[in-house]
Formats: sequence, C-alpha cells, structure tokens
Amino acid sequence: MKKIITLSIGILSVYFSKSQNPVSLRSDVSVNFVINVKEKAARVAKDPISNNLFYITSIGNVHEIKYLSTTPKDTLLYTSATHGIDFLQGMVFLDSTLYLIGNKLIDSTDNIGYVKKARLLPSGLRVWSTVAVTDNYAQSFTWYDHGFSGIVVSPDKNYLFISSGSRTDHGEEQNNYGLFPGMREVPLTSAIFRIPINSVNLNLQNYDVSLAPYLYADGTRNSFDLAFDANDNLFATENSGDRDDPDELNWIKQGKHYGFPWLLGGDLNPMQFSGYVPGNDKLLSPTCNCALKGYYYNDPSFPSQGTIVCTPSIKNMGPDADKYREITGLVNDGSNNGNYINSFTPHRSPLGLSFDKTNLLGAGLKGDGFVVSFTRAGDSTGVDIYGYPGTICDPGQDLLDIKLTLNGAGDYEMQATTIVKDFDYPVDTYLDGNILYIIEYSYSGDGRLFKVTLPLDPVGVRKNIETLFYSIYPNPTSGAFSVNFSKENANANICVYDLLGNCLVKKDSQNGLTALFDLSTKPKGVYFVQIVTEDKREVKKIVLE
Repeated sequence: MKKIITLSIGILSVYFSKSQNPVSLRSDVSVNFVINVKEKAARVAKDPISNNLFYITSIGNVHEIKYLSTTPKDTLLYTSATHGIDFLQGMVFLDSTLYLIGNKLIDSTDNIGYVKKARLLPSGLRVWSTVAVTDNYAQSFTWYDHGFSGIVVSPDKNYLFISSGSRTDHGEEQNNYGLFPGMREVPLTSAIFRIPINSVNLNLQNYDVSLAPYLYADGTRNSFDLAFDANDNLFATENSGDRDDPDELNWIKQGKHYGFPWLLGGDLNPMQFSGYVPGNDKLLSPTCNCALKGYYYNDPSFPSQGTIVCTPSIKNMGPDADKYREITGLVNDGSNNGNYINSFTPHRSPLGLSFDKTNLLGAGLKGDGFVVSFTRAGDSTGVDIYGYPGTICDPGQDLLDIKLTLNGAGDYEMQATTIVKDFDYPVDTYLDGNILYIIEYSYSGDGRLFKVTLPLDPVGVRKNIETLFYSIYPNPTSGAFSVNFSKENANANICVYDLLGNCLVKKDSQNGLTALFDLSTKPKGVYFVQIVTEDKREVKKIVLE
C-alpha cells in the first residue's frame, strides 16, 4: 500500500478555497499579501545570503521567492529527487547552508528520518549531503505518523535540535494491521534530539542506549516548532491529539520528560487507568477519528509511568486561546473564571513559533513570542462549519502574541493575545526584524504568503542604525554595485572576497565617497564586501545573479 502523505499536524479540513482575508486587531500592526504559494506549503525561512525567502512543501519541494520588495517571483529549486526526503517538514538556514528535515517512507511499513544539508558553492549551486539518518522504524499507517519535523540551530551554532513526533495519537497500540504486534512508541519517536551540527552520516539507531548521547528531552508528542528566545531558552509547541486536551507550549530543558503519553496539555490520559469506558469520557468526541477507529479503549497493558517525573506545559493566563472542556463536558474560559490552561485551546494546533530575539519591537511586544493557530473555529462539540475537526468555541486561525514571564517558582507563564485574525490554515512564520512572514497551507494550490509589520522600538532602531555604517546597492546585482558610506566614515579600505577568502577587488575611499565596483566578469554566486576604517570593521554579503 502507498502511504498518503499529510502534514503531521493531522488536520484534514483543508480542502476549501481561501474565503477570508486576515484582519489586524491593532492599529500599529499591518497585514499585506505578498504572493500565492504552492499547495502543501509547510515552512518559510529567509536565506541570509540572498535575502530571499525560501519555503518548502510537505511533498519535498523547495521554493525560492525573489524580488520581495517589487514583484515577487516564486521559483522551484529542488524536489525530493534532489535531497531524498519525500515527507519534508522542516527547514533552517545557518549562514550559507540550508538544512532540511523529514522522512523517507517505505511503502506503508517503515520510516527513515533524515537531516540533510545543502552547502552553497561560489557558483551558486549547492552540494547536498546527509547530516543524520535513522534506522528504519515502524509506521503506524494512520494519521499519527508525525515523523521528523522541527529543526533549529543552537545559539552557539554547534548543534542542531530536531524533533521526532509520535507514531500514535496517545500511546495506544498501533500495529499497522498486525505487522508490528504490541507496538506503541519506539526510541526514535516522541522526543527531541540534539546532534552536532558538523555530523556526517550520523546513524541514529532505534535503541535507547545508542540514542542516549543525542536524546535531549523526552515525552513530546509532536513538537512541530522549536525556537530559541532572546535569552537562549528553547521552546516548542505541540498539539495534543483527538481528545479535547489542551495543546501545549513547553520550555524545553535537557533531561526533562514532557508527559506523553501520560500527560497531555495538563490532562491525565484516561487510558492509563484500568476500567476506562470511552463512552463515558466527556472529553472524547464521538465524531473524532480516534473514537471512530476505536483507538480509545480499556487498556490494561497501557505502559506504567513508573518513576518518570512529567514536566507540565506553560500556563496560559489568557485573555485568548484559553478555552477548555471540563470533565462534565462543559466548555469554559480559563481567564474569565480566574483559571488557566496548559497551554492552548484544544485543537488550535499552535504552529510557527518565532521570538523577537533582538528586542527590536516596541509597543509592548519587545522580546515576545508569536504563534499562529492552524485550525478553523469549531462549536462546542469541536466541529467546524464544514463538519470537520475544529477548535472548541475558539476562533483559531489567528496570530497570537505570547508574553512570557517567570513566576515565583521559576517557571514560565504566558499571556496570549490575538493580534491578527482570519488567516486560512496558517502553518509557519518567520520573523525578520519587525516583519513577520506568515505562510498558509493548502491542498488546492491557493495557499498565501503574508507579511505582518509590527511596531519598532525607536531606541532599539536607533542603536541598530548606528552599527550600519555602510550599505550596498543593488543587492542582489547582475554585476555593478556601489558601496555607500555614512558621513562620519572618512577613510576606508574596501575589499571584495569570494567564498574561498580571495580578495578579488580592492579599493580605497577617501572622505566617505561612494565606491563603485563591477563583478560582471565573475561567476554568479555569493561574495563578501569587507570595509575597514580606523575603528570599525564590517563584512556584508552580496549576491551576483
């Protein structure tokens, strides 16, 4: 049987044409359409060399969007035939190197997790290699094969943090029609790993002992997004499954266990208790996939938590994204009744985690996090207007401002506030200064890319400008370009280098005059412009195309 590839967030209500446009809820936040994107778009990121946006699709395609400030153009660069990942879910840049993460699927039986990298050459071409590859591990052949997804570079640039999602919804047996009797999770699933960034063909074996050097945190169901904040703390978002358990935001620390499959969004998994009766469970909708398939059941063999200490997800103190279902079945609002949830309204599917790591933002947003919510609004039964899974009594499909504060116990709490509403299945974000790019997922080819302009802190902007004592125009260039100085730079030595460190052109500038260069005889690719004054040295990248 051939596996049907779906995005690991497990939402199928995405077959409808785009019928709404995002609306800002703040006068100092604007939203602008950029370009339509291809179907199954999953991630967006910026290439620091070309300053172009890249996005990937879950079927293995890598696209580049050029000319963002004029007339954007979408170009397909690579497919799964190039890099070997046919279920592509993650992407990150480090300088000129592109990293991809995902899975190769072997029929309906096995997964192979991959981390690939593409190193940029002076010619503009990329050389592909394998950073890490897993042993074969068993598919469940359900919606819940979450696979390898999140990837982020450590602040010291020495490691890659990677997320491997669960192969079950909530720790139930998933034997793939008897191929893997008794199988639930395996060592390679529901965890976050840390691997050296310079790894080459690192084999991640499906054994606890061999994985121990790389296991960073355990018990994560589906940490689709990983991100560091300004203080180098690692956070991750994840959704909690078919039952009406809250979705999570976790502060990821080394050696901690985040509860899966015993704790889901602060709720205890009822299948771990003997005598469980699904029909009496008010948090289990009879129309959800798990109920229809019989994946919730009395399970005396459910694994014991034993001595494992579970770390709860971050408390959401409201005012938004904090609906929850009580054990009686009643839907309530955490902040309206002085309560909280861990961390988001069930089935919101929080994605696209980004932080203001440079503290450039103002108007109460400095240092904050931003999260989009994928799922369409649902009623009190958790069904959207088309009869598909939705949130419970919550708008969803919005952009949340996440303000994190430490409480007296040294744990983070958050306030979640909607600042833009009415996206259509937003799946990822990328924060570039005060511009937040948001990309939408779609099956029908009408996904969209938006840019959300956030307010800047005037003091932060002034400090940033002071460090930029020269500029290059145009960049990218077809050959000719100018190096432009600010007035205080009187005398400067300028050199244009290739990627091998060879100085190709050297010039001096007196009294801050503009210097002109021409690389039209050089191969297309990436170069560096270095300027040295008496007290400053700065290097910028330029792309010849």
